[in-house]
Amino acid sequence: MRPMHPGMMPPPGLPGLMPPPGGAGWGASPDLSSNMTLQQALEYEQQKNNSSNMEPEVIELAHHFNLTDRHARLLNEQLKKRNNTYEDDIASMYEILKGAKNP
Repeated sequence: MRPMHPGMMPPPGLPGLMPPPGGAGWGASPDLSSNMTLQQALEYEQQKNNSSNMEPEVIELAHHFNLTDRHARLLNEQLKKRNNTYEDDIASMYEILKGAKNP
């Protein structure tokens, strides 16, 4: 543990932990923590969209209906863009392809 400078005290309950720079206390800006959370979520989404890894649900669907690798990749790319309806989209694909003559 690094020695503390005179006048710089850690917040109660967090021994040895220095407050954030700039003179602001730990609870000074609730917006800062929500902005950091939002930024982390956006970074995660960007990494997920840029990832060439196939989602397990898409792999299972492609295997179940004998889809080509090309079609599975295209489907995976489109589904990555639809976060709000991903599970419903997968379920719909099963229903649609189940009734297709030539999936």
